[in-house]
Amino acid sequence: HLPGVTDPERSFYQILLVLADLLDEKLSTLPENLRLYYDLAEPEALLKLWNSWLVSDTHHDLNMVEGIRVEGAPELDPIPVRQRLIAPLKDLDPQTWWSMESFISQIKERFPDFLRSAGEYETMFIRDKKNGTFLTGFSSWDAVEGELIRYILTGPLHWLGLIDLAGAGGDSPILAFRVGKLFQDFVGGGVPSLMPPSPDPIQIRSKGEIRVMVNVAHKIRYLIARFCEWGPYKADSYYYFITPASLTKAEKQGLKVSHLLSLLKNHTEAIPPNILAALERWYKQGIQASISQKTIMRLGSPAVLKALKRSSAERYIMEQLGPTVVIIKEGSEEKISQALVELGFFVGIEDQTGSQT
Repeated sequence: HLPGVTDPERSFYQILLVLADLLDEKLSTLPENLRLYYDLAEPEALLKLWNSWLVSDTHHDLNMVEGIRVEGAPELDPIPVRQRLIAPLKDLDPQTWWSMESFISQIKERFPDFLRSAGEYETMFIRDKKNGTFLTGFSSWDAVEGELIRYILTGPLHWLGLIDLAGAGGDSPILAFRVGKLFQDFVGGGVPSLMPPSPDPIQIRSKGEIRVMVNVAHKIRYLIARFCEWGPYKADSYYYFITPASLTKAEKQGLKVSHLLSLLKNHTEAIPPNILAALERWYKQGIQASISQKTIMRLGSPAVLKALKRSSAERYIMEQLGPTVVIIKEGSEEKISQALVELGFFVGIEDQTGSQT
């Protein structure tokens, strides 16, 4: 449910949520941890994500750099690598755009060994994905260290909202960047000051469609999403659909429809009367109607049904709808036909056009 997000960005978010203990290793949600997370104010929630990445000693950003492949687990501590790259950014004027290439060149000139040093240029096994050759020696600095710097700036720091980027657009390379106020707050160790959003009210249509603007609090969007089927994202809005299947799934996860009712009453201008009535009936009585495809068998008389129930084919009868009408198990038509013939009754089977065979 992340429109316009690239695969590398999506991978980073998944890793970040695992590092923050909001997803497990199989990328399944940890509901209690998420509840505590969504109880945080937005600045504190952002700070938690920032710190989860910054101090992780298990996640190696080098593995995320496109174009190279690290053989085995990198034998280095990723925490000081991040700190060495972030340190020069602290002194940059946040009002100034800085050339990406110039910044990388300055790091190469002043702090070239922030990742590999001395013999590590020969012993760290890193391959070029295109041709499979090992990237060794200081001559490989641009392809390894240079690309790692580019990834950190255009990846995690930008995705976390700490750095703005500028370029020609499209697939053109990023030409410049500038640090934002959020970056200064984070590196200073404080909770950032953010203006609280003014959320638009949630809109519900009579057919069960819910429209939620992006400025609605994450916690509210998350809770609504757990009760609904997910629809498309368009025009800065998320769309969800209330369905019996989604309500049943939510209840199996321990959620109550009364909670959804309370949520909608507090965050919408109005709930359509039919939706309100349907949710209240569901809360009290569960599903009120179901539509499904079943195989129906009509018999010539009650006596035929009585004889069938005394035969071995009785186990194929699922439900009796009347004196001569029953629902039978899917795929059991041939077995029941044979049983009825043995009892002395011929059977006609209708196809979808109504023709009998």
